[in-house]
Amino acid sequence: MAARAAAALRGAAAAAAPATGLGAGPLMGLLPAAWRALSAIGGRPGPTDVLRPTIPALHGDAEDGGAASRGRDAGTFELRAPGVAPPGSVKPPEPSPALQQPVAIAKVTHDGDVIASAQANDVADALSSASAAAWGAPAWALALGTLLAVVVGAVLAEAAWTRLHYDLHKIPWAPDAVPVLGHLLLYWQHKDFTQWFLKFHDATRAPVLRVSVPHKRFLIIADPAITAAILARTGPDAVPRKVSEYSAFDKATGLHGHHSILTEQNEEMWVAVRKALSPAYTPAANRENYAAALKAYGDVGRRIAAAIRKQQAAAKVAPPGNGGAPDAAAPRDQDRPGVGVRVRVVAPPCADVQIDHHLLGAAIQTQVEGLFGMQPGVVDYLQAAEDIETAISIVHHYSAQPWQAVTHELVPWATATGRRLRVARLRLAGSCYEPIMRHVESCESPRELSLTACLRRLVDPRTGKAPCRERLLAEVGNQIMAPETAAHTISWILYCIATHPDAEAELLRELRGAGLPCNGDLEAAVSVLAGSFDPLKGLPFLGGVINEAMRLYPAGASASPRLTERPTRIGPYLVPAGVTVFPSLFVINNFSGSWGADAREFRPQRWADPAAGTDPASGAPRFLPFSAGPKNCIGLALGQVVVRSAVAMLLSTFSFKPAARMGDHAEVMSRSMLALTLKVEGGMWLSATPRA
Repeated sequence: MAARAAAALRGAAAAAAPATGLGAGPLMGLLPAAWRALSAIGGRPGPTDVLRPTIPALHGDAEDGGAASRGRDAGTFELRAPGVAPPGSVKPPEPSPALQQPVAIAKVTHDGDVIASAQANDVADALSSASAAAWGAPAWALALGTLLAVVVGAVLAEAAWTRLHYDLHKIPWAPDAVPVLGHLLLYWQHKDFTQWFLKFHDATRAPVLRVSVPHKRFLIIADPAITAAILARTGPDAVPRKVSEYSAFDKATGLHGHHSILTEQNEEMWVAVRKALSPAYTPAANRENYAAALKAYGDVGRRIAAAIRKQQAAAKVAPPGNGGAPDAAAPRDQDRPGVGVRVRVVAPPCADVQIDHHLLGAAIQTQVEGLFGMQPGVVDYLQAAEDIETAISIVHHYSAQPWQAVTHELVPWATATGRRLRVARLRLAGSCYEPIMRHVESCESPRELSLTACLRRLVDPRTGKAPCRERLLAEVGNQIMAPETAAHTISWILYCIATHPDAEAELLRELRGAGLPCNGDLEAAVSVLAGSFDPLKGLPFLGGVINEAMRLYPAGASASPRLTERPTRIGPYLVPAGVTVFPSLFVINNFSGSWGADAREFRPQRWADPAAGTDPASGAPRFLPFSAGPKNCIGLALGQVVVRSAVAMLLSTFSFKPAARMGDHAEVMSRSMLALTLKVEGGMWLSATPRA
């Protein structure tokens, strides 16, 4: 029976193949094919009751084809199968002679061309076959067949309607799609799907590509002008940020299911939160928080120096070749002609550090001690960083495999991954978010420009009152999670410098010219940077290195996916409601169609041209590391100051190389993943050596 069912379903699929024309005729031919397949599952042939599919005309023209359509509304086709027995009959009557000759009973036209048609005798034969094949089938098979026919018919009818009224079919398909599933398998298999987006765009040279999974349609945008138009739209023409994937990250910011500014779906509330938080990110507030940022990133340098000292101590006590600590002073014999010498090669002191982890701890410290104005020691920053990394990576995994998310919602302790997420969320809530929330509620005299004061002033425009405590907790969680972008931006910059020694040498010359010692003295570097606010802003090569690293590896690579709520024009294409529009910053920043053949090369010199960030063809911005438009990064200005200062401070103190565990560049890219931000699975490990 299973083999018979499989063969029948293959036959149904073959019969449905002409339906790719998406016209009314092939659609009517599909219904009896599906019916025959499910009747075969039942296993007993025979006539069935009346099958009366009623199918929309799909914006086409109906021609009268005799009894089958005469007198009916031109907008529908109601077809009764000839030879179909009424209920209670023991055998079907003979087919009606009125439909023996081929007669076109329907056609669907578009722009004057006939795109699909059906002939009366073909429909009659198909329905008669279905009638004969299903006699005696079990009730469940008939019900299932009816349901399948209705579902398939509805899907194809909607696809036909979309094809006739919109331009989705004119947008090139991304390669490597499979029937029915589309690109779903690629979505599941890739940790960083932006890389195959870029591969598709570079292969097709298309500025807009169509990607599909069974339940969604996506447009991936690589064109800077189209992206700028989408991100800048407001009012009735706006494309709102209401994709469901965002809401998954609520699990990383709180336990109560409330949205934060990152995931807020109500536009009025989003605007209210943005306005309430904006004072904490003004230039005046950034000046107030600059000292806290220098202290936090100085602590990163101090932890690296401590790790190096620890490694040195371990190397001194470990016997050579013991398989434990590295041998810092391994002897070897070196023979020269006529001379035998014994040379002692001393390895420079160094330590492997997971730099992105320490930088995330510093970013959280900046938020807590700077923007919230809290005292040190209340929050364990490195533990909070670890829990945030765990929560975000698992939540991202769940967004790609939603059945696991459902399992977690029902039984969060059932899997090891679910247990890790639950522990991380509970610890974040109890040890990080809750202490900050208590500070927001109890602080007697917060600074006017602090996040503490801003959250106190927040009013829900729908009620005219302060949001509930759980909603504010979600906002606290987002403010602690959001600086992950700064941490991974600095990590990628240091990685680019570590893998390009010529750029490192040029950058050190520029930093020394700006007064930084670049001799391994961390405190001296911090002192120079603390002398004035953002003293490195005008350094051209430092700016070029930072811009080039952010272009190649934008931490916010996912940008700002949008969802069309009405028919919307995306570039030259009119698309229907319900399409996710994805202006991928990674693709835009690396698309060879805009940047040229060297788009994937690290070339800081390109930024010597003031117009480097502008698309020469359209004049639109093509360098968008922080997104654009009214929903760009709220912490953009503070982030730029922090990135410049942190990179200069660490580079003045240490020389970095990729740790052995990272492998070569190809291995690093194979482990890159997009989980809210662009990062490396397992962390970015660099080997740090003090400068002399």
